[in-house]
Amino acid sequence: MLKLKEIELAGFKSLPDRTKVEINSKLTIIVGPNGSGKSNVADAVLWAIGEQSAKSLRGSKMADVIFHGTKKRPPSGCAEVFLLFEKEDGQKIKVGRRLTRNGESSYLIDDRQVRLKDIHEFCYRNNISVQGSFLVEQGRVEAILGMSPEERKTLFEEVAGIAHYKENRKSAESKLESTRNNLLRLNDIISEVEAELSELKKQAQKAERYTKLSDEIAKRRREFFGRGLFETRLKKSHLKNELNLYYDEREKRSAVLAKSESDLESLKLRKSEEETFAVQITEQLHELDMSREKKESENKRRFDQIVSSKERLRQIDGDLTTLEEKEKDRKKFLNSLLERKKQFLEEKEKISADLEKSSGKLQTLKSKLEDTNKQIQEKQKAIFALAEERSSKKSALAQIAEELKRIEEREQRHKRESERLLNEKQKAEEALFDEEAYLKEKTNALSEKEKERSIIYSKIKDLKKEMDSILSEISSIEKTLAAEESRLKVLFEQDKLLKGKTREEMEKNTPSLSENRLSSLLSNVPEKTLKILELVLGELLSGYRVAKSGDIVSILKAIKSEPTERISFLSEDLSYNSEKTKTAQNYKSFIGYVDELEGFPSFLKDHLKKIPRFSEFKDALDFVVHNKLEAVTLNDSVLITPSGWISKCPAEEISLPSLKTAKEIETTKKKIENSKKELAGLKEKLASLSEIEKKESETAKEIDKEILSLEKEVQDGRLSLQKAEGELKRIAAYEDLQRMEESELKRTREELEKEKVKINSRLSTIETEISQAEGVFSFLEKERATLSSDTEKTTESFTQKRLEETAWEEKIKSLENEEINLQRAIEDFASSRERLSSEKELLFSKIKKLEQSIYEDEKSLSEIILKMQESIEKKGNFENTIKFLEEEIKKCEKLEKEARENLSEVEKEIVEKEKDLAIAESEEKNLIERFAVNFQEEMDTIIEEFKDHPRLSSEERERLFSELLKLEKRLNDLGPQNFLAKDEYDEKSKRLNFLSEQKKDLEEAINGLNETIRKINDTIRSKYLEAFEVVNSNFSKLFKVVFDGGEGYLKLEDPENPLETGIEIFAQPRGKKVVHNIQLSGGEKALVALTLLFAILSYKPQPFFVLDEIDAPLDETNIEKILSKLLTEFTDKTQFIVISHNKRTMELADSIYGVTMQESGVSKFFSISLKEADHKVEKFN
Repeated sequence: MLKLKEIELAGFKSLPDRTKVEINSKLTIIVGPNGSGKSNVADAVLWAIGEQSAKSLRGSKMADVIFHGTKKRPPSGCAEVFLLFEKEDGQKIKVGRRLTRNGESSYLIDDRQVRLKDIHEFCYRNNISVQGSFLVEQGRVEAILGMSPEERKTLFEEVAGIAHYKENRKSAESKLESTRNNLLRLNDIISEVEAELSELKKQAQKAERYTKLSDEIAKRRREFFGRGLFETRLKKSHLKNELNLYYDEREKRSAVLAKSESDLESLKLRKSEEETFAVQITEQLHELDMSREKKESENKRRFDQIVSSKERLRQIDGDLTTLEEKEKDRKKFLNSLLERKKQFLEEKEKISADLEKSSGKLQTLKSKLEDTNKQIQEKQKAIFALAEERSSKKSALAQIAEELKRIEEREQRHKRESERLLNEKQKAEEALFDEEAYLKEKTNALSEKEKERSIIYSKIKDLKKEMDSILSEISSIEKTLAAEESRLKVLFEQDKLLKGKTREEMEKNTPSLSENRLSSLLSNVPEKTLKILELVLGELLSGYRVAKSGDIVSILKAIKSEPTERISFLSEDLSYNSEKTKTAQNYKSFIGYVDELEGFPSFLKDHLKKIPRFSEFKDALDFVVHNKLEAVTLNDSVLITPSGWISKCPAEEISLPSLKTAKEIETTKKKIENSKKELAGLKEKLASLSEIEKKESETAKEIDKEILSLEKEVQDGRLSLQKAEGELKRIAAYEDLQRMEESELKRTREELEKEKVKINSRLSTIETEISQAEGVFSFLEKERATLSSDTEKTTESFTQKRLEETAWEEKIKSLENEEINLQRAIEDFASSRERLSSEKELLFSKIKKLEQSIYEDEKSLSEIILKMQESIEKKGNFENTIKFLEEEIKKCEKLEKEARENLSEVEKEIVEKEKDLAIAESEEKNLIERFAVNFQEEMDTIIEEFKDHPRLSSEERERLFSELLKLEKRLNDLGPQNFLAKDEYDEKSKRLNFLSEQKKDLEEAINGLNETIRKINDTIRSKYLEAFEVVNSNFSKLFKVVFDGGEGYLKLEDPENPLETGIEIFAQPRGKKVVHNIQLSGGEKALVALTLLFAILSYKPQPFFVLDEIDAPLDETNIEKILSKLLTEFTDKTQFIVISHNKRTMELADSIYGVTMQESGVSKFFSISLKEADHKVEKFN
C-alpha cells in the first residue's frame, strides 16, 4: 500500500516559509497551543488532493489559503502544497497543488502539470478519498451521529467507492438520452417517408387495376341478369304448388301436440309436490343427524376428560408420597447440621480470647513507634523546607533584579504604542460609519424583494395545489373512462355472440339491418316499458324492423349457410286479421295501457293495439280458451297464447339477453360521452393554469436572481462591518490592555523593592533554625530503631492467631447458609403438599359432573335415533312415488316430443318453402331494380339469350353476384388515378433503405448502452451492500471491544431498496437498553462515532488518516479505550497523523512535531522528544 513520506508547504495559510514535515513513522503526533496553526497541516493535505470548497478549509474564499502577510512579513504570491508518497517497490510519487493571487490554479504529479481529474484518478487507484474522509475533526465526529439517515447513506456510498461508477453511469445515461432523441427524430423521418411511399405504391397499383376492372364488370352484369331472371320466375311457380299441401298437414299435427303437452304438465305438477315433501323430510333427517353427531362428539370429549383427570389423580398421589420422603430426609440432615455448628462456635470463642490479650500489647508498641516516626518526619520536613527556602530566596533576589530591568524597558515601549493606537482608532471609526450606511441600504432593498418573492411563491403554491387537484381528477376520470371503454368492447363482443353467425352474415350482406335491430332501436326505452314489451313479444325483440315484407325474402336469400338460430322480422306493411279484430273489440286493448308508458316506440303500437288485456289471470284464460286468441294480464304480468303457452314477465329485470345487452351498451356510451366532455374541460383548465404557473415561475426566478445578488452584497457588507467593528474592538481592547499593563508595571516595581528587603532578613534567620533541627533529628533516629524491632515480633504472633479465628468463622458461616437452605426446602415441601391436595379435590368434583352429563345425553340420543328411523321410512315412501311419476313423465315426454317433431317437420318445410318463395320474389325484384336501367329495352331478348344455359345453383348465383358486387366496389374505391406514381415510388424506396440502416445502428447503440448501465447498476448495488455488511460486522465487533460488551449495529431503513434508503445507528452500551444516539451521553456519542469511523477504516484501509483533536471531548478512561483498543490495532496498515494536547496520546507516538507561533501570524514546525512533549502538554493545558 502507498505510504505518505513527507508534506511540503510554502505560502500556505500561516506557513509563509517552505516547511517540510516528514512522516516516517506509523503514528505521528502534532502538538501546539491553540491558534498556533497545527490544524493547517490537515487543511493542506485536503487542499492538495483537490478540495474545491473554501468552507471545508475554514475560509470564505479559496484565496484565503495564501499567506496574507503580517506587520513584519509581506503576503505570499502563491500557496503550494506537495505530498510525497512511496510505493511498496520504493518508487516515489510527488502530488501537489499551486494557487496564485491572480486566481491561477494548477495541479502537479512529479512536477508535471495535470488536470484535477488526473489527481482524482490517482486517489481512486490508491484508495485515498477525494471527499476527505481520511480527515476526522472534532466537529465531524459529533456530526456523524447528528447526520440524517440519508446523509449517512452518502457517507457509505463514499466508503463503497461507487462515486466513480456513478460518474460512468451518468455519462452512459447522457449518451443514451442523446441516442434515443436521435432515434426518435429518425423514426419521425422514416414514418413520413413510409407514409409517402405507401401512398405512392397504392396509386400506382390502382391505376393499373382500373382499366381491367371496367371491362370485366360490363361482361358479368349482362350474364348475371339474363340467367337470374329466367330461373327466378320458373322457381316461383313450383314453390306455390308445394306450399298448399303443407298447410293442410300442419293443422292435423297441431291438435295431437296440444293434448300431449296438457298431460305432461299435469304429471310434472304432481311430481313437484312429491319432491317438495321429500326435501322437507330430508332436511328434518339432516337436522336430527347433526344433533346426534354433536351429542356423540360431546360425550367422547367428556370421556377423554374423565380419563385424563383420573391419570392426573394417580400422578398427584405419587407426588405426595415422594414429597413426604424428601421432607423426612431434610429434617434429619438439619438436626445433624445444628450439632456441628455448636462445636465450631466453642472453638472460635477460645481463639478470640487469646487474640484480645495479644492485641493490647501490639497496640501499645505501634502507638509509640508512630509517635517517633511523626517526630522524625516533622524534623526532616523542617530541615528540607528551610534548605529549599534558603535556595529559593537567593534565586528570588536574582530574579527581582532582572525583572526590574525588564519593567523599565516595557514602560518605554508602551509609550510609543499608545501614540500609534490613537491614529488607528480614528481611521477605524470613519470606516465603520461608511459600512453601516451601505449595509442599511442593501438590507432594506433585500427585505422588499423577499416580500415580493413570498407573494409570488405563495401564488405558485396555490396554483400547483389546484393543478394537482385537477390532475387527480383527470387521472380518476381516465381510469373510469378506460374501464367503461373496456366494458363497451366486452358488451360489443357479447352482442356479437348473441347475434349468432346467421345474423352476422345477414347484417354483413345488408348493412341497413344493423341499424334496424329491434334491440338497438329500443335501447333508449325505459326499463319498465321494455319489461312489458318483453312479456308480449318475447324473443321477437331479437329480430329486425323492415319497411316491406318483400325485403325479407332478399335478406334471407342472401344467407349462404343453414341458419343457426331463430330470426324474426317486423314488417311495417303487413295487415291484421279482420276476424281476430272483430272478436276482441269488446275488450280493453293492450295499447290503451302502453300509451300511458313513458318512451313507448311508436312503430310498435299498430302491431299491439288489438291484443286484449285483463286484470285477472282467470278472465284472460277463459278468453283464450273460447276465442283462440292471445291475451295479457297486467296484475301478474302474464301472456297467454291459444297454443297453451303461458309466459310471465320477470319482476326484477329484463331477461332477454340481446335486449339487456343493447340497453347496457347505450347506457355505457352515454357514460363515456359524459366522461370525455368532463375530461376535455378539465384538461383545458389545466393548460390555462399551467401557463399562468409558468409565467409566475419565470417572474420568481428573476426575483431570486435579484435576491441572490442582494444577499451577496448584504453578506459582503456584514463582513466588512464586522471587520470594522472587530478592528475597533481590537484597538479598544489593546488600549485597555496597555493601561492595565502600565498600572501593573508600577505596582510590580514597588512590590519587588519591598520583597527584596524581606528576603535578606529571612535568610539570616533560616541558617540558625537549620543547625538546631539537625541535633534533634539524630536522637529520634536511634529511638525508632529499638521500637521497630519489638513491634515486628509481636505483630507476627498476632497475625497467626487472627488467621485461625478467620478460618473458624468461615466454617460457621458455611453451616449457617446450609441451615437456611434446608429450612426453605422444608417450607416448600409443605406448600407443594397443600397445593396437590387442593387439585385432587377439584378433579374428583369434575369427574362426577362429567359422568352425570354423559348419562343425560345418552337418554337424548335414544330419542333422536327413534325420530330418525321414522323420517327415513317416510322419505322412502316419497322417493318411490317420485320414481313412479318420473317414469310416467318420460313416457309422456316421449309422446310429446314425437308430436312436436312431427309438427316441427311440417312447419320447417312450410317456413323453408315460404322463405324460398320470398327469396325468389325478392331476387326477381332486386334483379329488375338493379339491372333494368341498363337493359330495359332488351330485357326479353336477354332472357331468351340465356334460357338454354345450364341451371345455376343458389351457391353459384350467390357467388356470381358477390363477385360482381366486389368488382363494382373495387372500381368505385379506386377513384381518380395518378399514372406518374411509379417513378416517385422508386425514388422514395432508395431513401427509406438508407434511413433504415441508420435506425438499426442507433438501436444497437441503445441496447449496448442499456446493458452497460445495467452492469454498472449491478456493480454499484453489490459494492454498496458489501460495504454495508462488512462495516456493520466490523462496527458490532469493535463496539464490544470499546464498550467492554454491549451491542451496536447499523440498520437500513428499507432493506428492499438499499440504494435509496437511509442508514440508522443503534447503540446499546453494557447495562443499558437499545437506544438511538440522541439518548447517549456526550462521551458515549464520541466513542460510538469513532468506533464507526474505525469500522469503516477496517473495511477500506487508507494509506494515511488525520485525526484533529478528536480526543478533546473524552475523559482519560475513554481516551485509553481509543488509544489501546482502536488506534494501535490499525497502525500496521495505516499511517496516523494525530493533532492533540493529550499526554497519554503522545506516549504512543513514534514521532512528535511541535508547532509554535513565536512570530505573530507565522507558524513554525519542529521535532521534539517525548520528555519535551510532556512539558509542553502541561504548559498548553
